[in-house]
Amino acid sequence: MIVSFRCSPRLKEQVDALIERGVYPDFSAFCAVALENQLLAEEAESGKGVLFGKAGTPPVFRKPKGKAKTTQAGTSSSAPSVKNSPTTTPTFLMAQTALPAELNPAQLDAKPPFALPSADADLFKPGEAVPVDRWLFGQYNRVLPAKVSIRSLVWIAAHEGKEALVLNSVAARIAEIAAGVGDYLHMLDTKFATHRDDALATAFPETGTDGQKGRVRYQNQFVGHTMRGEQGGLPVGLKLASIHVIKNKPHILPTTAGWQFALLENSLLDGMPLESNQRLGQNERDFLLSHIREHVPVELFAYRVLLSLLDKGLRSPKDMNTALLALLSPGRRAEDTLEFINTQRSGVLGRMTDLGLVSHEREGRYVNRNITSEGKRFLTEVGIWEFATDAQ
Repeated sequence: MIVSFRCSPRLKEQVDALIERGVYPDFSAFCAVALENQLLAEEAESGKGVLFGKAGTPPVFRKPKGKAKTTQAGTSSSAPSVKNSPTTTPTFLMAQTALPAELNPAQLDAKPPFALPSADADLFKPGEAVPVDRWLFGQYNRVLPAKVSIRSLVWIAAHEGKEALVLNSVAARIAEIAAGVGDYLHMLDTKFATHRDDALATAFPETGTDGQKGRVRYQNQFVGHTMRGEQGGLPVGLKLASIHVIKNKPHILPTTAGWQFALLENSLLDGMPLESNQRLGQNERDFLLSHIREHVPVELFAYRVLLSLLDKGLRSPKDMNTALLALLSPGRRAEDTLEFINTQRSGVLGRMTDLGLVSHEREGRYVNRNITSEGKRFLTEVGIWEFATDAQ
């Protein structure tokens, strides 16, 4: 649809200046954002639950679904703000959709109401080489969804008790919560014209009928599932959650580490100033990396291998995939091997991106990864994997 309107030369010059700085791709995009902001402001005035994000205004949290002991959401945190960037961050005040109350930090209990399971024992010993086909599933390609899932799980456990954590029902419920977060992050990506390589909403589902398949995928990949007696899902793989059979029904419970991780502040979820495009704060990253080093040898080995390859200058997907072929289990050869290796590699790199260990740059249709200063420091601490020698 094309809409024409009158605009003063002064306003046009101001918008053109923003376009030249790269804040908006064109005049049409600016107009669309301006209209959206005004509509959101009008909805906020009418009490429809959408807030125009003025400085210092607390975020709106949706009332949680299900029976909760606490039904009124707290409003202790301030609305998220983004520090101005000379090239990408608009200077207008950002609009904020309602976030699910299960993510409200004011509603999280520091003390769990029941005994939590500890991290499950691992099949692999610390420092042991782990075949690439035994790494965490490559489609677990971000860590932020695990944060949303484990915080939601902790909220439900604290307010509704262990009986509410039946895997099938709670996984679907958490996927609905994640869909609300996905809509919110998609709004931010759209508003700030985020490139798809850096999209905050990556791996999150959407609300509505169109997002139904995405929510099923999310609950399997980023909450938890059981298959042939084995547990799956990123929170389980990272040992932030554990699946136990209680009264003949599988329940997913947060571990002690998962509960602690859920309580840590997150800028995107808690209304704090956003630093660049980091999905996790420094405290969250430090906590998870320490936890992985101590309790998740499979993930630690994957980080060591890929960081070592990057440190040796192997940055392209082709070069890294070729090197990873040597780490397949004996006899694990099939027509889909290269595609599988590529998925495993991409998943680890995506998770390490959330943890600040790698950055990326696009080269044609490929995305090359670079080891960050934080990644180099981590690699020094855990030790370089001598690939050519140890893989033989």
